[in-house]
Amino acid sequence: MSDAASIAAATGVPESLVMRSAQARATATGTSIEAVLGAWGGGEAITPTSAVAPTAPTPEPPLAEIPSSVIAPTETAASVPSPVTAAPAPVLVAARPDPDAAPLLVGRTDHPIMALAVMVIVFTVSALLAVGVPALDARNAAADQIPGTTPILSSQALAGRTVYLQEGCMYCHTQQVRSVVTDVGLGPVSEPGTSPAVGPPTLGFVRIGPDLTHVETRYENDEAKLRTVLVDPRSLNPNSLMPSFAHLSPDNLNALLTYLKESE
Repeated sequence: MSDAASIAAATGVPESLVMRSAQARATATGTSIEAVLGAWGGGEAITPTSAVAPTAPTPEPPLAEIPSSVIAPTETAASVPSPVTAAPAPVLVAARPDPDAAPLLVGRTDHPIMALAVMVIVFTVSALLAVGVPALDARNAAADQIPGTTPILSSQALAGRTVYLQEGCMYCHTQQVRSVVTDVGLGPVSEPGTSPAVGPPTLGFVRIGPDLTHVETRYENDEAKLRTVLVDPRSLNPNSLMPSFAHLSPDNLNALLTYLKESE
């Protein structure tokens, strides 16, 4: 009987296990199998080597390192739509004023120089309008005559023209003969350049009374009759609506008559 068989019979350990243990011991100690069996036959305890010492479990690799072909197809998180919830809007709470705090008064900056400048401008413009506009109406019309136009009024006729404007004669009378049937018999038709080219215009647009162009010829160039029309119009025409101009001074009345005669 071999050493391995005798050791197996003596210890009750299977012979194959004895040989495996002896081979492991010989490899570990650097001796031969026969030396190990001889030592065990002399009474040394046999340490079975067939049982594998428990080892620590090998950690599984991360999911990213495992090939996708090995992973079983499962429902991923991307395939399941996750509910989207909007972030709640921040609630703004207005700060409450401190009831004990004194009120904050904000003053307004005044600009006295600017206010004074505006007052001066307004006063200047008002003064110019108050003085300049009447002066334009009552200024010497000779300075306003346009050169090269006919007829040219005399100085007395220009003064009479001012009286004509001041008395408002152009509100009821026109000084233009139109090329219409109703103006037939009033004289030659008025054309540009045939009336005194002075301003402001006195042509008028309403004929409550007769047109005053060529008015003296309608009274047969009788100045006395024309003067009577101005001073006492109803003495010649009881139905006349014309007011009397007897309040005019002799100079103004003569000037007005001269203007009516020269404005033909």
